Amino acid sequence: MNMNTIDKYQIQVNPFKETEVKEVLDFADIPLLYVEVDSTGKLYLNYLDQFINDNLEQRFVIQISEKRLKYLKKGKMSVGETFCHPETPFIFFTHVNQLDGCIKEIYLLPNEVFQTLNTVSTDYFLSIEEESAYFPEFNVVKADKLLFDVEKFIEEQKRFFEAADLLVAQEMVHIIKGMLQKQICRQ
Repeated sequence: MNMNTIDKYQIQVNPFKETEVKEVLDFADIPLLYVEVDSTGKLYLNYLDQFINDNLEQRFVIQISEKRLKYLKKGKMSVGETFCHPETPFIFFTHVNQLDGCIKEIYLLPNEVFQTLNTVSTDYFLSIEEESAYFPEFNVVKADKLLFDVEKFIEEQKRFFEAADLLVAQEMVHIIKGMLQKQICRQ
């Protein structure tokens, strides 16, 4: 199927304008597969299909439930199966400018049309450990210990730092401490 055939499915509204990346599931120089979340909490699985030209990515995006996402992350379902049997009857087909991240074209394809374009391999499995989901306090303690060691290193080696670099290092430690404190407060 060529692009002229899907032109009638092009939409002008960008439903991903207010989404944010929740988690990158597969990465090789650039994110290949990631999960986005919108302001209502809906999750979307975003897959890099191909590069159309130097700076234009072709991506497939489907809505996905928490349950299916867990199956996918545990390797109980392939990425290809997820796209072959989406939970909703429509799939987003996007062209994204790699330089600025802006969607240049977006199509809302019926599943039967999308499947003629679907190139996601059914042999593409993930197996992601979810240690942080089960032991968040353990990870905070590990991070806090690491931060303490970094602070100690900076203090011991500060005579070797340029003044500006020392300030940047100390500021980074301060920022990370704040982030850890927020994480502790959420638990």
